[in-house]
Amino acid sequence: MDGLIIQVDSCFELADIKLEVLTYLGSREDVYYFKTLIHRDQLSCHGLLRIGSSTGGLHRELLLRDYLKEHKMICPLLKISKEINPKIIIPEGDHPKSDNDIQYLEEEYYLEDDIFSSPQEKIILLSHYPENPLDFKDLTSSLVSITQICQFFRYLSQSGWCFISLMPEYIEKGSLVCFFDLTCAYPLNSQVTLTNPDYYCVGELIYKHPVQEQDSSYVIGKLIAKVFDIDDEFLSLDCLTLEQKKVPLLWQILSLSLYPLAQKRPSLSQLLSLLVALRKNLSSIHPTYWEIVSESIVGLSQHRLTNEDSYIIRQKTSNSSALIMAAVADGMGGLAKGEVASNSAIEVLGLADFPNEGEDVQNYLNELINKANGAVRTNARDGGTTLSIVFIKRSQLNIAHIGDSRIYLIRDRLLCQLSQDHSLVTMLIASGQIAPHEALNHPDRSVLLRSLGSKPQITSDYIHSLKHFGQDDHLLLKDRDLLVICSDGVWDHLTPEEMVDIFEYKKNGLQDSLEKAIEEIIQRGAQDNATLIALRIHLSHE
Repeated sequence: MDGLIIQVDSCFELADIKLEVLTYLGSREDVYYFKTLIHRDQLSCHGLLRIGSSTGGLHRELLLRDYLKEHKMICPLLKISKEINPKIIIPEGDHPKSDNDIQYLEEEYYLEDDIFSSPQEKIILLSHYPENPLDFKDLTSSLVSITQICQFFRYLSQSGWCFISLMPEYIEKGSLVCFFDLTCAYPLNSQVTLTNPDYYCVGELIYKHPVQEQDSSYVIGKLIAKVFDIDDEFLSLDCLTLEQKKVPLLWQILSLSLYPLAQKRPSLSQLLSLLVALRKNLSSIHPTYWEIVSESIVGLSQHRLTNEDSYIIRQKTSNSSALIMAAVADGMGGLAKGEVASNSAIEVLGLADFPNEGEDVQNYLNELINKANGAVRTNARDGGTTLSIVFIKRSQLNIAHIGDSRIYLIRDRLLCQLSQDHSLVTMLIASGQIAPHEALNHPDRSVLLRSLGSKPQITSDYIHSLKHFGQDDHLLLKDRDLLVICSDGVWDHLTPEEMVDIFEYKKNGLQDSLEKAIEEIIQRGAQDNATLIALRIHLSHE
């Protein structure tokens, strides 16, 4: 393919696949990463496009893939192409751009990549895009993922290969983790020198260093430090909190796997055994643990090109109590105002301190909503947003809600809507002016009576809490209770009965149920942004 030009907003074809380049994701060593839109057989999906030297990282990946064949922990390639001197045009400064940066207000300047100036063959690989990458939001599921990664590393080591680093953004979580990029893998005993080692790389790689199994042990150690939010630059016992010091084997695993001398690091088999024991220790120390999954999609409407939904999931351990805050905001206002409004509300939640021990949680949430309201009024004039928050301490649930995003509780195959829709059609139903089935196609079904940004100050009676169901502002969750927080782009397409069937189907894990829900929404048109968070509690003492 002569004269191939690859840059943001360019379109080209690889055999029968038409590609539209959406975002430049950055580069590592000799490989350039782009997020694309794949058009094939009248269907569209996101793709990961990578371009690199015919003797570099992508070449090694192809050799490893040839050995692994159709291994269930690697994402298959959609297309392999070899081109002579494709022209790569990247943003000035080689800064990766996020999905939120696709629209620009100012003129942009791009630099042609001069690394590919000599007439050499380049490798182009195309795969699906990892829509649900590792994010370390949930301790339990993150440790499961790390254990699987360690198993994969051990298998590769036994086969003569070794990961000396990794890129979590190209590893998809699920019932089994899936690698989309294998360029961090090298043959054992090969000599490697890295000019820009990243967070996961062992320090000696800045020199000419023979690759060995213990390099992968170091990567696992860095992942564990990341999950527990431990600053390991100068690792010592003082880097751990009191709660972390109480976890049997955590300090030993970190200190051994991150030891400066490779010979003293554990083998991957030893490390795998320690990880399994660590997970058992955590379950005995913290009998309450959570499965948490989430996803947000733009939808298929030609009139909605940006995602005006925003969400957040935060966790903290305080005095042996697990604290969780999760929220969904659905912006409104047209143009970029809805996106700015929802982002502003969620940003306030992200920056807020968790409540102190003994502090009234409901008052804390009400004050948080007022701060979010102020941020929306400041940053998105004439814009607004819904906001639905759940806050859990141990197994105690509090909520704070405004708008028509929803909070559901699913228990024993029964679904209860904990939030109330602050919409015109809900008021008309309550007053008997219309029947519930008439709301489905009512011309004013999207009109809200309450939202953030609509008034200067928000009083507690404006905010929906669990006091709606009685005197208490909280309820106690039971083992395997499931909380679902979603925007109207979800509940508009899924009935309560369908929601229960999807999330209570016992053969599905929670991630599988989430993917099934999103798939159903897309198949039914997905004319709105759709965001869904699902949280399942496990109480091992019950």
